[in-house]
Amino acid sequence: ALAFLIFGSKKLPEIGAGLGKAIGSFKKGLNEVEEAKTDLKKSLPVVKEITEDLCVDTARVFSMGFSYGGGMSYAIACARGKVFRAVAVYAGALLSGCSGGNDPVAYIGLHSVSDPTCGYSGGEGLRNKFVSNNGCSTQTPPKPGSSTTHVCTSYSGCKSGYPVRWCAFDAGGHTPAPVDGSSNGSGGGDKTWTKTEVWNFFTQF
Repeated sequence: ALAFLIFGSKKLPEIGAGLGKAIGSFKKGLNEVEEAKTDLKKSLPVVKEITEDLCVDTARVFSMGFSYGGGMSYAIACARGKVFRAVAVYAGALLSGCSGGNDPVAYIGLHSVSDPTCGYSGGEGLRNKFVSNNGCSTQTPPKPGSSTTHVCTSYSGCKSGYPVRWCAFDAGGHTPAPVDGSSNGSGGGDKTWTKTEVWNFFTQF
C-alpha cells in the first residue's frame, strides 16, 4: 500500500519535529492555493515513479491531509478517484477545487465543530460530495453531546467498498490530533483517537 501525507504549512515545523527521527523533516508546505493545484498535477507522476521503483499494491493507494493538506486530499479524491482507493480529510476546506469529482472514493472526514480556521459546515460540504458519489443514504451525523469529546458516524447504504465515515469533535479547534477531555489546540500526538480511526478505515481495504 502507499499513503500520501499532506499537511498545511503551519503544521509542518511541529509535525516535522515529531517525525524527523523516523522519516525526516518536511521542508515545504502548501503555502498558496495555486501551489496545491500544481501539486495535484504532480500526484500521478509521483505515484507512477514510486510504484515502478518499489513493491506497492496499486489497489491500495491512499491520501490523507490536514487543513490545506485536507483540501488537497479532497481534490485528489475528486480528480484521481480511479487511482486513490481512499482519502482521510482532517479539518479540510474547498481550497484546491474539485476537478471531475464524479467517481466514488472511500472517504473519512474528521472535523471540529468549533474549528475557527476551516469551518465545520465547509467540511460537511466536502463530505457530502462523496456521500453522493458513493451512493450513501442521506443522513445528519450527530455532533458531540458534551465538550472535549467526539462522535463518529458510518453512513449507511453506500456502494460496496466505498464507505463514508464522519468524525465530529469538540476539542482543540483547528487540529488533526484532538484528545478527548482536553482543549489543547496543539493536538494530542500519540494520545489522539484520530490515528486509530484513520488506520482502521484504511486497513479495511
